Amino acid sequence: MDQEQIPPPVRKNRYPSRSPGVFAGIKLFSLAGIPVYARPSLLVVLVMLMALFGLEFFPREYENAGYGAAVYVLMGAAGAMLFFLSVLVHEVAHCLLARTQLGGRIPIRRITLFFLGGLTEMTEEPRTAGGEFMISLAGPFASVALGALMWSGAALLGHTGTPVYVTGVLNYIGYLNVFLGVTNLLPGFPLDGGRVLRAIIWHATGDFVKATGVSTVAGRALGYGAIGAGLVLVVATGGRLFLQAMFLTMVGFFFERSARQVMDFVRARTALSGLRVLDAMQTNPPCVREGTTLDEAVNRYMIPYNAEALPVLDDAGQLRGVLTARMLEKVPSSEWGAAKAGDILGHEALPGFVRPEEPLPSVYTLMTRYGLAALPVLDRELRLAGLITFRNLYRMAAFRAHMTR
Repeated sequence: MDQEQIPPPVRKNRYPSRSPGVFAGIKLFSLAGIPVYARPSLLVVLVMLMALFGLEFFPREYENAGYGAAVYVLMGAAGAMLFFLSVLVHEVAHCLLARTQLGGRIPIRRITLFFLGGLTEMTEEPRTAGGEFMISLAGPFASVALGALMWSGAALLGHTGTPVYVTGVLNYIGYLNVFLGVTNLLPGFPLDGGRVLRAIIWHATGDFVKATGVSTVAGRALGYGAIGAGLVLVVATGGRLFLQAMFLTMVGFFFERSARQVMDFVRARTALSGLRVLDAMQTNPPCVREGTTLDEAVNRYMIPYNAEALPVLDDAGQLRGVLTARMLEKVPSSEWGAAKAGDILGHEALPGFVRPEEPLPSVYTLMTRYGLAALPVLDRELRLAGLITFRNLYRMAAFRAHMTR
């Protein structure tokens, strides 16, 4: 996607909208030139881990240390933070390998931390089975190496008389890192092992879609297994390990859903192969001016034209952005008569756009990853050539996939 931008006029932003990609979370910092984001669910799981470590595991495991409840809670907090720093190391390892020649020199868009770990967002999929194989192994290898380092550090510090509240945390998080590295190699999406399995089948058969299908079926099986194990754990322990069982069940649902989404995504991309934006865009879409009220935009354009998105033009006829139905949810309907389309766009620069000649699979990937409802299509002179919506793109992919069965 081109990065050219047209500077908008300065105005007060009464109704701030969410920029493309911000749905992924809040930016924490950048590491090795890679932006690191965190979703709100990360806070939830940090609290859960603090409770699990500080109220259950550490008091039981290090009961002989004779610490008070406050010390165990602090150990739990330190353990939770150290664990997610370890997850970050795991994801950075994927990123660094992807940027090397072995991984295919793939640029990295961001790392996102969330309730079950982390996600590395690459600008494109690995081009070869060998590249995917190497990238996928980098994370688990880093986790096992970090775990061994923590174990060694805990042992050395223990010999120097360092208190258990330090060595105990290091020792246990070291164990979790090894566990993370090994379990990530289980053969099924969304685990790294699922990508390793896909790379092996892809290399053997030359069929990327078939390889993805096998890996996602394995991932869904793992998900159902985790859900079943969580339910059995609750019954077998009489609810004593409810927290652990709930977490295991959550993991299972996440695995099953993620594996299914990966297969749907690959099928859609494959169905769109060979097509360009020009083949799917709406030409001459209805447009509104910045001064158009939301009430007029909805009742005069969106409803009559069945439009889920409207390009917004400034007084000079230049594109200022795209008004979507999702943005309207941010403004109470009682204010639609006074609120203007330009008020929602606010200070934001021209949103991401695409060219008519760009391949549709790449655009589909972009819109899926960033939750974009619509993208403007601009020609070389930055004039509006059309509009492409995710709904139309998804329908086209579904239709072509059905026709080629």
